[in-house]
Order: sequence, then structure tokens, then C-alpha cells
Amino acid sequence: MKIQRAIDYIKLYHRDINEEILFDMLNEGRWEFFKSTGEYRTTIKFSTVVNKRYYDLNQGISKIFTVYANDVKIPMLQGDIIIDDDEWGTPTNAVTTSSTSNDRYWYVSNSAKIGIVEKLPNAITRDEKTTNYQSPSSIYEVTIHYEGIPRTIGTASDRSAFLWNESGDSSANAFTPSDTAVRATINYAIKEIALIPGANQDLKLAQEFQSKFDKAVKESRKHVKNRSRSTGNIVQTHF
Repeated sequence: MKIQRAIDYIKLYHRDINEEILFDMLNEGRWEFFKSTGEYRTTIKFSTVVNKRYYDLNQGISKIFTVYANDVKIPMLQGDIIIDDDEWGTPTNAVTTSSTSNDRYWYVSNSAKIGIVEKLPNAITRDEKTTNYQSPSSIYEVTIHYEGIPRTIGTASDRSAFLWNESGDSSANAFTPSDTAVRATINYAIKEIALIPGANQDLKLAQEFQSKFDKAVKESRKHVKNRSRSTGNIVQTHF
């Protein structure tokens, strides 16, 4: 659903509402739905660069679930690496990786970047310290499965955009929502506006749309649970 259509629908209940407030309520609805359900999940991909350890994470990422390198799941590194990547130092510290390893790990740095490393015995030695981890020694594709954060909407250009960026968005905000996500966001906005003291206040309407929002959240949680459930059962089929 386009944002303008959502605005038109909300105005069926709150005809004279200030549009700045209306956008605020839509944003609150998106956040509340995101926090209550965890439905905002998608993936991003990038390729490693030889000797480059750290890669920017889009600000739309709130939680990383899994990371794959060349379609092979790699574990999250536990603990700290005592020798950090050479790209943080001066050119005189540069170390070019000469050996390769498929034993790969990922972690998130203090600067909110994702680090990709390879484990190799005595990979780097510096100042009489040795680490078994080095930066990527080859180019390969990394895929991150994550939970995202909805971007803030509220400009004139947003009116023609989708309420939940259902398509045409290659950023970390892109994902395919259920219809429930769209309905829940609108229900929340109608409810919140109905609670504002003044001409738009309608406690009965607020209660009605709170119930609708709660029902949508319950549906979405079930959807997320079923989506993430998998089995290894093989069922015999007769032809």
C-alpha cells in the first residue's frame, strides 16, 4: 500500500488531523509493530576484498541472525582478536596474507562494522604477539540474514512510496511484509490519534483499533514463528 492511500484511509476517521501528527503516528505504528513481532527480516550481500577485514553495516540492521560465506554458514567469533586489522594502522604495518583458509568467522566491531576473518595457525605476528586470525585472503560472497529497522517516513516525496517499502528498495530497509504489517500500522495510527485530547478524541474508536492492532500483532507473531520453523522429515510418496 502506498503511503498516500494509507493517509486517505486514516482521514476517513480523522478528517481534520494535522498531517505532521499523522506521519508521527504512522512512524510509531511501524516501530511498535517491528518491536512486537520481529517480522522485519531480510538479507544483504557483498563481496570481500583481499586484506580488507571490516565492512559497513547499514544503519537499518538491528540484529544479525546468520552469516554465510560462499553459501556456507560461518560462526560468530567468540572473544577478541589481539592484533587488529592492518587497515586501521599505518602503511608500514601492512601485512599481505600469503596463505588461505576456509575456516571463516564474523564479528561486529566497536565501530559497528562487520569483521570477516580467516583462522590460520600463527597468521600474524607483531610486537611479539601472535594471532591465528587474518583478514580475507580471497574474494568471496558474504550474505547476512538480519532483522532490520524501519526507516522514518515524513516527507512529501514519501507519499508515492510504499508504507513498508514492499518493492524497489535495495537498501537494508527492504523486505516483503505480510498484509498484516500494513494493516497493523494503520490501525495503530488511527488508535493513537483517537487518544489525542481535542476534536479527534474518541476513546471508543481507540479501543476498537487497539484490539485490531493487537490481533494483527498476534497474527504476525504466528507468521514469523511458522516462517522460521523447519524440519528434516522426509515423507514417503506413492505415485
